[in-house]
Amino acid sequence: MKHYIFAGLIRLSAMKTSKYFKDEEFQRCQPPCSINDMEQDFLDRLDALRERCGVPLTLTSAYRPIEWERARGRTGSGDHPNRRGVDIATADSSAKFRIVKSALELGFKRIGIAAGFVHIGDTAALPQNVIWLY
Repeated sequence: MKHYIFAGLIRLSAMKTSKYFKDEEFQRCQPPCSINDMEQDFLDRLDALRERCGVPLTLTSAYRPIEWERARGRTGSGDHPNRRGVDIATADSSAKFRIVKSALELGFKRIGIAAGFVHIGDTAALPQNVIWLY
């Protein structure tokens, strides 16, 4: 079990696992993070999404610290700081469609669509049944 210290608080966290995603993929995200920064049940759902899509998914963003979000003018209360959101690179509209269709089939209720990625999140405290464009 790892111990993380944030602002004087100790957070105990077991090593997180994923069938399809490795820690190195999270380290390549912007900003770099770790698979251990994510919630395990979200990683399990992300694995199910990867399986349903049938193709590898490239993460471009995952966990983002609140301070990182606020430095960019954001509230810091979205899916990423809550450890329950990722951005997945997309090469074309058919890749977007495959990801969005699969996410909806799996019950994801927070989806954002941009030119080069799809955001998938599931923070229960945020608005549900929403799709937005960047």
